[in-house]
Amino acid sequence: MNKKSFVLISTMILLVTLSIFSFELIQNNIISSNLNKLKYLELQAQVYMVKLEEFISTSTDTQIENFILNDNRFKVKIVKKDEVNSSIYYFSIESIENNIKVNNKFIKSL
Repeated sequence: MNKKSFVLISTMILLVTLSIFSFELIQNNIISSNLNKLKYLELQAQVYMVKLEEFISTSTDTQIENFILNDNRFKVKIVKKDEVNSSIYYFSIESIENNIKVNNKFIKSL
């Protein structure tokens, strides 16, 4: 009876240890996967920011007001403020599902 109980307790301790280790491993993989997704979305927002600056510098006010981003993961907000010899555009690109927002300011000379 003594040997059987020792084997049973040893097996239970081993199973608990392995289950705790596997839980930590899975949890770390999930966190890493989520961070990679957020990094990708931030990088994509930065790319859109550069493209939006190029678009604003070469487009008319009407084209800028009617700008629509063809990506359903992001929304774009553009605010124009007129100055004496220039227009200042404040724009932000925000992820719809995640907490990522990139803001920028662009000065367009008239």
